[in-house]
Amino acid sequence: MITEVPIRPGRTLADTCAAIDCRAVGRVNLSRSYDMWIDDEGLYASGPNLLATLLAALYGAAGQTYHGAAVITRVDAMGDTRPLTAVDLAHFRALLGGTCDHGYGFADSCPNC
Repeated sequence: MITEVPIRPGRTLADTCAAIDCRAVGRVNLSRSYDMWIDDEGLYASGPNLLATLLAALYGAAGQTYHGAAVITRVDAMGDTRPLTAVDLAHFRALLGGTCDHGYGFADSCPNC
């Protein structure tokens, strides 16, 4: 399931922990533009997250199964964590099995997203 969560400037860690319902998070760098945040204790506290594992593999971070909830954020040019844009959300929804507003699905690359 993909759910939009608010990430406020200056409150990234607190908002991410609240969204994941955890005490500590780990960062998985997906690309220059995106990070995935996961529960550091997810392996012991939660079942496998197949969407997070698939997403990481699609971005080249294969070889590990991720557990528990995950939060995806944008990384700006200064390396700071930012919330996803509407375009980012459409991209990830399409990438993870839905379709974007332009009708592109999982295996497609939308030129507008």
